Amino acid sequence: MRFRNTQVPGKGKPIMYAQITIIGNVGSEPDMRYTPSGTPVCNFSVAVNRTWTNAAGEQQQKTTWYRIQTWQRQAEVCAEHVKKGDRLLIVSENIDCIPWIDRDGNARGNIQVVPRMIRFLTPKAEQPGEIGAEEGDTPATEGENPFVG
Repeated sequence: MRFRNTQVPGKGKPIMYAQITIIGNVGSEPDMRYTPSGTPVCNFSVAVNRTWTNAAGEQQQKTTWYRIQTWQRQAEVCAEHVKKGDRLLIVSENIDCIPWIDRDGNARGNIQVVPRMIRFLTPKAEQPGEIGAEEGDTPATEGENPFVG
C-alpha cells in the first residue's frame, strides 16, 4: 500500500477518510418509517460471519452485526426488495457506533452504517421476490441503479 501526501489544497490540513465494505446476510426484514417531514428511512440488520481455527485446532466462529440505515429513494427500494437472508455488498463512508444500555445495565454498542452503495449478491433464483431485469428488458445503467446512493 502506498501513501501520498494527502492534504486539502491550499489549507495544509491532512485529509481523513474511512470506508467500510460489508459482505453479509440480511438478518431482519427491513423496517420502513418516515420522519415527521415525510423523508423515508429504512433499517435492517446484516450479519458478517468470521471463521478461524484456534491454537488448539478447534474451529471458531464469530458473527458481527451491523445496523444498516438507508434514506430517501434508497430506503424505498430496500423496503421493497431486500429480504431476510439476502446476501448483500454494502459500501459506506458513514460509520457510527451507537451506545446503549441493556436490561442488565451493561453498556453495549451498535455499529450503524449509512450505505453509499448496496448490491445484491444472492443469485436471482434464490432471491425472494422478483428482483432484476425480466427477459427482454435492458439492464439498468449506472445512473438508473436505485442502490447507488
